[in-house]
Amino acid sequence: MSNGLFTPVDVTNLEKGAIQSRSYIWNTGTLAWEAATGSLTGGGTVTVNNFPATQAISAASLPLPSGAALDASILAELASYKITDDDSIPNPSYFGYTNAAGAWYIMKIDTTASSYRYVKGDSAYTTNWTNRAALGYDYFYTIF
Repeated sequence: MSNGLFTPVDVTNLEKGAIQSRSYIWNTGTLAWEAATGSLTGGGTVTVNNFPATQAISAASLPLPSGAALDASILAELASYKITDDDSIPNPSYFGYTNAAGAWYIMKIDTTASSYRYVKGDSAYTTNWTNRAALGYDYFYTIF
């Protein structure tokens, strides 16, 4: 039965209770979907006969949507922050992050508007966390 989300799978009984399923796997070498051949035994073992054990993929060769790439320096900067405070009960919710140098940022999530906004600074985190509702929040790409 297909409802647009699921594709029918042909199943054939084999010897000793094993079944064979016709599914598809993505071949990164040919960049095409291919029929997978294999078997599933009663013991829970799945064997795929035509799927390579490893497939080398270069992250640089994978295309990202326009505007999705982040500069490596931004990723390194964000990795240095740790969650410090969480005010997630009311709407909007606020999450405060700090790093070892005292820099900080606060993420504001408004579920009514389905928005995520940010504000950041280099010092005075506790004062800014206390006044978080009155701070000027903006888009990620503007703040970082």
